[in-house]
Amino acid sequence: MEHLWRSYNSLPTLLEANDRFKDREQLFSNLARLLSKYGNVFGVCLVHTHCELLKGEIMLEKDDVS
Repeated sequence: MEHLWRSYNSLPTLLEANDRFKDREQLFSNLARLLSKYGNVFGVCLVHTHCELLKGEIMLEKDDVS
């Protein structure tokens, strides 16, 4: 838990994550088959950073506020 801020800071920005997200049609097709096996109770997200955290800080999310 002590180094979560480092992990968060190593995530790509939204634009970088979007640029790395290739072969979307094939990926979505594969994901649709996988998620349907579990009743579509799970979802996916494009993981990315919004800011830089300082040592010891963590990112929290509640509803639509981080």
